[in-house]
Amino acid sequence: MRKFTRLVFRLLCLVAKLACAGWDYAWLAWRYGGSLPLGERALWLHRASQSVLRLLIPRIETEGPSPRTGLLVSNHLSYLDILVFAAIAPAVFVSKSEIKHWPVFGWFARMAGTIFVRRARRTEVGRIGDEISDVLRQEQLVVLFPEGTTSNGQQILPFRSSLLEPVCDSTCQLTAAYV
Repeated sequence: MRKFTRLVFRLLCLVAKLACAGWDYAWLAWRYGGSLPLGERALWLHRASQSVLRLLIPRIETEGPSPRTGLLVSNHLSYLDILVFAAIAPAVFVSKSEIKHWPVFGWFARMAGTIFVRRARRTEVGRIGDEISDVLRQEQLVVLFPEGTTSNGQQILPFRSSLLEPVCDSTCQLTAAYV
C-alpha cells in the first residue's frame, strides 16, 4: 500500500509540474504578444525539463563541458534522454513528425520549437537542413539523434547522415554524446 501511495503522489506531482509548465508557457506567450522567440522556447523547455526531472531522477551526471550552441548528436535510449538533454542546456530538438500528435509529449515538442522530420519524404531533407541551419545561425543548440530511433545502446544503428550537413556548411561546433 505504501508503494502505491507513493506512486500516486508522484503521479500527481508530475501532473502538477506539467500544468505549471503549461501556465509558464502561456504567460511567456502573452508577454511576447503570442509568439515566443526560439531562444525563449528552448529556455522554457530547459526549465520545465529540470522541474520534471527533479521529481523523476534525483541527480544527472555528465562528463565534460556541456555545449550551449552548435549541433549535439547522440544515441537515443529512451524518451527520458530528451528531458535530460533539455535539462542540461536550452536546446532545439529534431524529431520524427509523428511525435507532434502525441498527447503531452507532442504538445511540449510543438511549444519548444522542435524541428519535425517526415521521414517518409526524402525530399524534405533540404528543408530540414535549412531549418537546422537557421537555428544554428541563431546560436542555439540543436540536438539530433542521427540513428532516428531508440535502441538498447549495445550497437550503433545506421545514421541518417543527411541531417548532419548543416554543420558542414558552417563553423558551428559539433558535439558527440553517448547515453
